[in-house]
Formats: sequence, C-alpha cells, structure tokens
Amino acid sequence: GRSIEFIVCLLGVLRSNALYMVIDRDTPTTRLDEMVLTSKAKLLICTQEDNKSFEKIECNVIDIKTLLSKSKTLSPLTILVTNSLFPLNIVFTSGSQGAAKGVVTTHQNIINRVRWLSKLIS
Repeated sequence: GRSIEFIVCLLGVLRSNALYMVIDRDTPTTRLDEMVLTSKAKLLICTQEDNKSFEKIECNVIDIKTLLSKSKTLSPLTILVTNSLFPLNIVFTSGSQGAAKGVVTTHQNIINRVRWLSKLIS
C-alpha cells in the first residue's frame, strides 16, 4: 500500500540519487530474481508482513519500520537533480519474448507529464 512510510522511503531514495522500482508482492520468485539481476538492485525495502515473501531473493532485504528506526535525522529535505535525464524509476514489463524488460523513467519524463497535465486542466 501507499503508506506514509512508503512516501518517506521514496523521498530517501530520491535524495540519495538512486532510482526505485515498485514490486508486486505476488510476483513469482523467478521473475523477481530476474528483475533484481537486470536492475542491479542493491536493496529491497518492504513491509514487515512482506519480509518473508522476499527471503529467497538475491538482494539485501529490509523492512520499512526497521530501516526508518535506524535512520538518522536529516536536515530539511533538498533533492538535487543536476540533470533532468537522471533515472527516477524502473518499471518492468513482460517483454515481447516473455522475459522481464526494464523501462527507465527519467525526471524529464515526469516534468513533461506534469506540464502536459497542467496545460490540460488550465
């Protein structure tokens, strides 16, 4: 779900100049392994309830509450994006051959979408 912890983690990922991918907890383990391998993910953040679902994944796994309890207090959030083409997130599709295919969204993609939506509703 989209909890406050999820939003805090997203902001932390962005602040660290990393990119994120959202993973469905019902995704089969073999596909998850493929996604982690393809994306070169270093850390999987999940809820305590989902932690056991990801035990077999070849990646460091930590639940949100544990991560936030270990976090240090930071100065007010400043996200510096020096290049609008910097990756923001990665979404996996099934791919034409059935293999997971990662599609990267950049900050510029989001900027374009917001501008388009702004014009649409003005």
